[in-house]
Amino acid sequence: MDTSLYNSISYQSRIVINIVNEYENGLYDLVALEDDDFGGFFGGGGVVSELPDNQEFVQSQYDLLMGTYPTSYDELVLVINQDNELDVSLLEALGYNIEDEYTFDDFIGKEFKVIPNNVYYRQLMGLYLPSTDYETMYNDEDAITISITGILRVNEDATSEILNSGIGYTHLLTDFMLDNANTSDIVLAQEANQSENVLSGTPFNDQITYDYVMQLIGGDSTPVGVEIYPKDFDAKDDIKEYLDAYNVGLPEEEQVLYTDLAELISKTISSLIDTITIVLAAFAGISLIVSSIMIGIITYVFQILKMIQLIYP
Repeated sequence: MDTSLYNSISYQSRIVINIVNEYENGLYDLVALEDDDFGGFFGGGGVVSELPDNQEFVQSQYDLLMGTYPTSYDELVLVINQDNELDVSLLEALGYNIEDEYTFDDFIGKEFKVIPNNVYYRQLMGLYLPSTDYETMYNDEDAITISITGILRVNEDATSEILNSGIGYTHLLTDFMLDNANTSDIVLAQEANQSENVLSGTPFNDQITYDYVMQLIGGDSTPVGVEIYPKDFDAKDDIKEYLDAYNVGLPEEEQVLYTDLAELISKTISSLIDTITIVLAAFAGISLIVSSIMIGIITYVFQILKMIQLIYP
């Protein structure tokens, strides 16, 4: 593809990165990551998501208000909205008391722990089950410390808000965890048993396959998605033409299936406007009918009154 058509291309992995947070009340819990295969578009429910793999592109769209941009696997960035705000649910998920007041300094240096497979999964009767003892996992010597090093806010010249509010990590963390998981006990056990899911003890099927489970636990680094950030709308159309041409003659399982998010948003808004227009037109029509009926009733009553006046002058 012509490199002048896009700002950045990022490859997505399916590996689940388990992050535990220590809260101000002394409790420990998992932090929610983005919950879909499209990078958290449309405000997905995740608190933590991966940044596009192009620092220059991200910083062309966002201002670094404090600290430094993450350039290592153990560095994070806090993304706030254009009004310097975070949703209260995000604050709570990050372990902050929403009744207190905070400054940017209170977020810089905030630590979390990434839990590797050998700490997160426990073998029980041939199965590998996730632990729920988050405090023990958080304090385990093999837990990986990651921390917020900077704060980003979308700038006035940004073409779009490409990042979700919350915590962003680099693809370096994904690569680090894939390398770490590759030799973990659960991955080695699954490699040795390619007919049965070591998480559930059930045979693989069309929905839950061997490849799918290996991608989840980090034993397979094959990308499951690609995010392409076009230069502009014209470039977006050129990229779609390129992908369509690529797919010509290929069997369905080898084709690149894509979603044009800009077009999808536009169609959704257009559909919403059309629906509102229809509803307003219906109300207008109903109002017109009611008004006509009322005029008819008033005219009829007026005629009756005139008749009464004629009969009883």
